[in-house]
Amino acid sequence: MNEHAEASKKQSKEKPQTTQHDRQKLNFTEQQIIDAVKSAGHPASSREISDKLGVKDADQGRAYVRSRMSALVKDKKIATNEPTEKSRCTFLYSVADA
Repeated sequence: MNEHAEASKKQSKEKPQTTQHDRQKLNFTEQQIIDAVKSAGHPASSREISDKLGVKDADQGRAYVRSRMSALVKDKKIATNEPTEKSRCTFLYSVADA
């Protein structure tokens, strides 16, 4: 086995694998999500919203928020903005003006 394959194998052993069983069952209401966006006080990233909702697994929380936000954006309840500064975020979410 070459060094690269050996290092890769060692690295995969060290990283804990998240199984479906380890993940939280996420089921927030539309109002809970909107309240989390409002509580941020500024256009918020999916990570910030996930944290406000209390999701423990950051990756799962971001994915959940993004999927729910797409529906809320279509319903014009949430507005998206692009970050003004250099950022890893694609969108920042805020409550749409009624």
